Amino acid sequence: MTIIKLFCFAHAGGSAMGYSRWRKLLGPGIEICPLELRGHGPKTGQPFYDSVQAAVEDLYPALVKEAGTDPYALLGHSMGTLLVYEMCRHIKRMGFREPVASVFSGRTPPHVVRDRKQLHELPDQEFKDEIRALGLTPDEVFEHAELMAMFLPIIRSDYRLIETYAYGEIAPPLTSDVFVWTGKEDELTRERMDEWAQVTSGQCHYREFKGGHFFLYEQTPAVIATLQKDLMAASGSGATAIQSRPPIRGGYA
Repeated sequence: MTIIKLFCFAHAGGSAMGYSRWRKLLGPGIEICPLELRGHGPKTGQPFYDSVQAAVEDLYPALVKEAGTDPYALLGHSMGTLLVYEMCRHIKRMGFREPVASVFSGRTPPHVVRDRKQLHELPDQEFKDEIRALGLTPDEVFEHAELMAMFLPIIRSDYRLIETYAYGEIAPPLTSDVFVWTGKEDELTRERMDEWAQVTSGQCHYREFKGGHFFLYEQTPAVIATLQKDLMAASGSGATAIQSRPPIRGGYA
């Protein structure tokens, strides 16, 4: 059986190791390969990155080594979508083969300019109030002082990566298929969704799930079933053709 290696990036404040829980749920054709940022999860204590591009350049050798000659795919949620997109661009620049598919979950396309103040520069209490109001961080983090003390430098660093990200020059489009995921109740991630199609000359497929910004955790069985089906089809390992749906309109952040 062909094995697809799925390289995963986490949301702001999260750990890529969180995707490891999917290993028991996925079929034998997909192997989860978390790509952990410095300062997160098992890399806690390591210095944070200064930019999304620096993170991508640092993690690229590990991706190439782990991918080997196997087909592979990329998946990122929220902040992780920026890392997936920039990793795809870096892969093209470096001449490595592109992934069979990329999954962009819970975020607007990278070229969409968003007018937002620099939250990462705020004092601690204001910063906590702002990010809690956004609803993009699990509530339980704010309810435990010790957890919050450990979490605050990580989430501040991640927001610095997001808020200082620059799309830069227009790049040649990707050539692989892309899958765009959103939650039905996630009002921050539904506007201009159709513009994800601009990042690739391949097919762009839209998937909508019940739930809010963290639908990956709220609707895990549906997410896993969709992921399994789509990646198998994108790699040519599945017999089911991929069906693409029209983009969903709404309001985004």
